[in-house]
Parts: sequence; structure tokens; C-alpha cells
Amino acid sequence: KLTDVSGIKGRLLGWARRVGREHADALDHGRKPSAWLARRHGLAERLVLEKIRRRLGLSRTHIAATGAAPIRREILEMFSGLGVRIYEVYGLSETTGPGTWNRNGQTRLGTVGPVIPDVELHIADDGEVLFRGPNVFRGYYKDPAATAEALDEDGWFHTGDLGKVDAEGFLTITGRKKEILVTSGGKNVAPVAIEAKLQELDLVGDAFVVGDGRRFLTALLTVEEEAAARFAAEHGIEASQVPTHDGALGALRKGVTATNGRLARVEGIRNFRVLGRRFSVDGGELTPTLKPRRKIIAERYSVEIEAMYEEGQILEPGAG
Repeated sequence: KLTDVSGIKGRLLGWARRVGREHADALDHGRKPSAWLARRHGLAERLVLEKIRRRLGLSRTHIAATGAAPIRREILEMFSGLGVRIYEVYGLSETTGPGTWNRNGQTRLGTVGPVIPDVELHIADDGEVLFRGPNVFRGYYKDPAATAEALDEDGWFHTGDLGKVDAEGFLTITGRKKEILVTSGGKNVAPVAIEAKLQELDLVGDAFVVGDGRRFLTALLTVEEEAAARFAAEHGIEASQVPTHDGALGALRKGVTATNGRLARVEGIRNFRVLGRRFSVDGGELTPTLKPRRKIIAERYSVEIEAMYEEGQILEPGAG
């Protein structure tokens, strides 16, 4: 594993990946790498990066793209550092392919890129992502009611997704309109973006945010298998004991609190529970595209959810 190499080889790998990331970051922002960076990158390629890509079967990869579901930034950074730049894209069947696309010279990790040529992008007042252009479909076959719901009179296609566009025109998807949580105080919260941030924590595999009709947000978490194995080896316990281990719970409490500091106050996770197993497609908690089946998860773990609200707030809320 790339994270398990130690000694001289480990330091060489770490150096090569850092140089690879620095080089890729320059290209992503449309900058020409400096002569010094180019020389270091050439050396890193010859000594390390080319060999790793060959062993991974990626030596002839020219373009890699990902869509359909969020991907962790750390995964993008890892592959980017190895010389495989994965471009996040966003689109729907109704847009006949991508509507936005990160591409060479125009990439920002964590976004799905700028809009493609000849297509218009608009964020509605409620945060919904709208598209208009020659790629947008004309309507659903023999379903005028659904067509009228999706396409407004000005030709804008309403995607049902929520997003935001930064000053450079890069789109970030923050959730689905139908998945919006409304707290008892009337605040609208998009859980997907919060869940993605929680999943960046080392021990976290799955994250499921709860809070519809509640006074504050809580989360159900699962432990990622490889992280659990590392933690178990370090503490001399079985991997199955990690979800209830005081050290693991303490690390998660610290991590969730740090995540809250990156969120608005209403988005902060005030309590959490760690489940004994991962969510899965076979278990019914995830769709085939690995999206959470929210109703099923909420019903299946209703006891754990109610226990969090009975216990109350144990963590500091978001900073905003």
C-alpha cells in the first residue's frame, strides 16, 4: 500500500508525491511549472512515479474522469500526485452528458468544474442548479407534466441538485433539493456536503446526517476498514472493537469538532454514534450508485438516533 512504505523508500515516495502534487496543481491552475519544479518533477517521474503507474496498470492513462457521486478530495490528491489527474464532471441524462467539466488548465479539486462551452449555468434563489443550452433535452417522452416541472418557460432545466459557483466560475454540488433537512427552527440544511466533510476524517467510512424537524444535527458514522485495521494494530485490539474503543471515539470526537469549525453554526454536528458495520448496497442502506437510502437508514437506526437526542448536545457547533 502507498501509505505503508517506511524508511528510505517511504521518504522517497513521499517526496515524489509532493512534487507530483505541486506540478499537477500548477497545471490545474493553468500555470507553467517553474524550471526548478520541472526538473524535480522529471526526476520524481524517472525514480518513482512512472514505476508506480506501471504497476497500477495506469501507465497509458491520458484522461481520467469521475462523476455520478462525490469523490473524496484526498483520493484526487493521491492520484494527482502519482501523475494521474482525475477530472470531476457533472451532468445528467437531460443534459446529454456533462454540463460542467474540470479540464487541463481549468481544474479545482473539490468542484465539478466550469460550465462547458455554449451552455449557461445559473444558481436559483433556493440554490438549485439550472442549465440552459443546446445540450439540454426538449422534454420527457409522452410526459408533458414531468417536462413542465423540469423545464421552465425560459428554457432553464431544473436539475434538482443544489450547488454554488465560486468567483472563478467553478461549480460545487452541495446536495439534492429533496434531501434538504429542515430543522425545528426552520433552517434549511443540505446534508450531503456535511457528510462529505465528515468522510474526510481518517477513521470515518460512512456518514449520515440527521436533523429533519430536530433542534440540532447529529450523525451516524461507520469506521473505514483499513483505518480500523491500522488503529487496531496500534492499540493491540481486534478491528471489530474499534467502533466502541475509547481512543477511537475520542479521535472521532476531536475530528467532528474540528469539522464543525469549518461549517456554519446551524450545520454543526452536536452528537454522533458509531455503528458496528459499514452501510452497503446488499444491506439496503445504499443505492447501486452508493447514495444513502435515507428513509431506510433512518428507520433501521431509529433507536441510535433517538438515543443521541435524548443524550443531547455533546459537541461544539459550527463556527459560522
